[in-house]
Amino acid sequence: MQALERLHPGYGIATVRIMAGIILLVAGLMKWTGPGIAGITAFFGNVGIPAPAVMAPLLMIFEVVGGLLLIAGAFSRYVGAAMIVQFLVAGLVVSWPSQMGWGQARLDFLMGACGALFLLSGSGLLSVDAWRAGRGGGPVEARSATI
Repeated sequence: MQALERLHPGYGIATVRIMAGIILLVAGLMKWTGPGIAGITAFFGNVGIPAPAVMAPLLMIFEVVGGLLLIAGAFSRYVGAAMIVQFLVAGLVVSWPSQMGWGQARLDFLMGACGALFLLSGSGLLSVDAWRAGRGGGPVEARSATI
């Protein structure tokens, strides 16, 4: 148990960051290769998202670029802030009121919570952000908790 207590929390943040990045990337790619901009725009219009012709491509670009940035661990605080907005809207405006209900909304809220983690904690270890700050991801030593 002591070995687990010695692990740097930045590794846990990195694990969540990489998985959230994969989820965002795949969701974005599925939108591009599935319904496309026209389909997502029509869906946004049906559920009451304002300016659907603008918001649909923005969301689709964000999911692909944001997913790649999270996987690399670059600019994660900014991506996290955008995730909070995206997934609160998705959960409260789209998923919860629809037939998908809580079953889908809970995933939206969980991704929003991931966004809050990245906004508040940064990228964790094993990331471009940690490398740029000189905190790489090597052996656990006395490191700042703010990565």
